[in-house]
Amino acid sequence: MSSFNIISDTIFYAVWNRNPALVYDNVHPEWFRITNANEVYIDERSGISYTGCEVELIKNINGKLTVPATINNIPVISLRSSRTDKINNSYSSSVDPCLENVTHIFFAKNNDNTTNIKKIAINTFRSCTKLAYFEFTANSLEYLDERAF
Repeated sequence: MSSFNIISDTIFYAVWNRNPALVYDNVHPEWFRITNANEVYIDERSGISYTGCEVELIKNINGKLTVPATINNIPVISLRSSRTDKINNSYSSSVDPCLENVTHIFFAKNNDNTTNIKKIAINTFRSCTKLAYFEFTANSLEYLDERAF
């Protein structure tokens, strides 16, 4: 990087490089538990339904986390916290130790560079007090609960 003298007000914009492929290669499906192997998500706008699994993290992670695209060849379409009660959508007041030290969240890509994730449930990332980066999956994410973070 070269330097230069600033002689007037100047606005600088950050340009971020894409995260290295390593985060997408470092996927560990064994860190997740399938909570519903027959999850169905219906897009209210298009009426298209998606079938796959809902998962929650079961391993304490420090640093970067990449959510797998599939587990046991089932597309991961929904993500939730282990502290969410699926029956009544309530949330335990205790911190989810699996997510407490996560700093970055990525979603593994399919061969066509899309992800399978359609829904991120209530309070999924509430315990991520050190979260600095979250990769939104605009090409597939249909529902992000307003209280997901």
